[in-house]
Amino acid sequence: MPGFNIEDFKSELRSRNGVMRNNKFLVTFATPAVLLRNGPAASMNRSIEFWCESINLPGYQLMQHDTRRWTYGPSEKRPFAPNFQSLQCSFISDGDGGIWNLFNNWLQYILPHDTEEGFNRTRTLYGGYPYELEYKVNYVTQLNIAVFDETGKKKPINIICKEAFPSQVIDTNLNWADTNNTARVGVVFEYLDWYISRENEE
Repeated sequence: MPGFNIEDFKSELRSRNGVMRNNKFLVTFATPAVLLRNGPAASMNRSIEFWCESINLPGYQLMQHDTRRWTYGPSEKRPFAPNFQSLQCSFISDGDGGIWNLFNNWLQYILPHDTEEGFNRTRTLYGGYPYELEYKVNYVTQLNIAVFDETGKKKPINIICKEAFPSQVIDTNLNWADTNNTARVGVVFEYLDWYISRENEE
């Protein structure tokens, strides 16, 4: 049995353009219709790519059920539907609070609760009535996750998440003792499904 050859390993790495770095990525998404009503939020979205600190590439899971091979006998797994995991994003918070307000506004436009009057039939600042769901077509968008190679031009992985929207803004911890830390805004995104874009160059 042949042993490990370091030169063959180096050659394999060169042929594969080295290794993929997990810090060479870009997250962008089109401004959904509900945010176009809000000038500051729409403006913030145009620079969102500079503030996304981390995100996971979406996974793909096959939902399965047990079935009998011949209607009797041993049980085996059979897939019946796809399942897509949520996207977990972390955004560096800007000093103006624009990132936090962007996603808070987005959620409020989807399902508003922010009203000083309590529960009544008065429209909220976001246009809708408290706790009434907005039409899906108005709050979903296309979210793009591009992973770059070392040159920063080629995109070996370029994923488009269809009909994406934030489902949660995670609690942001504030602490007087953290004098040198930067606040982060955690956001969970849901989406219908995803596909691989064939675009490889910027």
